[in-house]
Amino acid sequence: MAAFQAGSDSRNGHPPTLSALILSDVCFLYESLARALSEAQIIVLDRCSSVAEAVAIVSESAPDLLLIDAAFNSGLAAVGQILSAATKTRIVVVAVSETESNVLSWIRAGVSGYIPNTARLVDLPAMLQGIARGEQACSAFIAGSLLRELRDHGPQGETSHSPNLTDRERQVLRLIGSGRANKEIARELNISLATAKSHVHNLLGKLNLRHRGQVTAWLHSAERA
Repeated sequence: MAAFQAGSDSRNGHPPTLSALILSDVCFLYESLARALSEAQIIVLDRCSSVAEAVAIVSESAPDLLLIDAAFNSGLAAVGQILSAATKTRIVVVAVSETESNVLSWIRAGVSGYIPNTARLVDLPAMLQGIARGEQACSAFIAGSLLRELRDHGPQGETSHSPNLTDRERQVLRLIGSGRANKEIARELNISLATAKSHVHNLLGKLNLRHRGQVTAWLHSAERA
């Protein structure tokens, strides 16, 4: 599989090596992204031209990042399918027109970050490293839009100890927020996988969230409340 690869040492202060998968049916876009990332010691596993292929590779290889071309047909719908197969993979949409409606649509779908269409290739590796750490650089206008979204549809001033979460659900909440998959939650809490899935399902229902990708934003908002 390894179309563009380069090794890296995460010691001596260097950022940890990341692996990435690219979902795009545009060959020159893939080649440009792959070359920029490989030069920055980010391993590009492969290019996918279909959602089914992306789901299969994510399930098998669990890359750190999945980059989706914003112009990819049915890309928004693809996010949910890929999230169901992903463990720790963060989904990043690339070349987004940085308007409020576009950015919020992708975030509601469940992406962990986005790269605007005004970004330069030379800046891409640092932006992806930031997203992998749970950070997202965005314009002041988009930041304001995201805050309004959290205010209007988020926890509405509730803390992470509400609404009426059990002790176990609080544990699950923190583990999801730290990027743990259901199998890892089950192992850390010494419970069955089915029980872990049940806790996650109940937790999302209580927080009025549609998918686990929204938990990190919920926690950040709750901590500020």
